[in-house]
Amino acid sequence: MGTIITLLIRDFKNIVHSRPVLITLIAFCIIPALYALLNIEASWDPYSPTNTSRLPIAVINNDEGTIINNKSLNVGDQVIKELKKTMILIGLLPMTGRETMALIRENITL
Repeated sequence: MGTIITLLIRDFKNIVHSRPVLITLIAFCIIPALYALLNIEASWDPYSPTNTSRLPIAVINNDEGTIINNKSLNVGDQVIKELKKTMILIGLLPMTGRETMALIRENITL
């Protein structure tokens, strides 16, 4: 056991006195930490309002509505009204299906 500790102490002294080895070891410790920090920071809270506040969403309402018990019912319009109320931070873009498909085909982002 004593020889192992002696070898460890000798190796650490050699590392401290050898500048290239010391710099390499420090780099081996710092680079993965920086890589992890950047990845964790980038994906920490992807759905927070600050990250999604400028995210445009195209909403297509093809609901024609119907009449039930002599009352007009258009669920699509109701959904869009609620979305506009609750999703104030996100830019809702009411579009037709043709407009949206044209943007998708042309690979245009909103």
